[in-house]
Amino acid sequence: ILAAEAQTAMRQYSACAVEYQKAIRFNNQDTMLYVAMARCYRRSGSLDAALSLLRQAAVRESGNAAIYKELGAIYQLKSM
Repeated sequence: ILAAEAQTAMRQYSACAVEYQKAIRFNNQDTMLYVAMARCYRRSGSLDAALSLLRQAAVRESGNAAIYKELGAIYQLKSM
């Protein structure tokens, strides 16, 4: 997770997503890992991948506001 955060700080969003994928292999029940990885995908321009992750996150924890905040950011980009 720390490596993913470092990649985010360096604006290397594809590498960030890879690091979060590694973290999810160890803890696939943490919804926030899915949201964070979706954020990296969104920032790298992979909106469909981000949407897919957010759908998975919503199945796990539908009441998490971070999921819907990230969905809003993606929908805003898609409408431009």
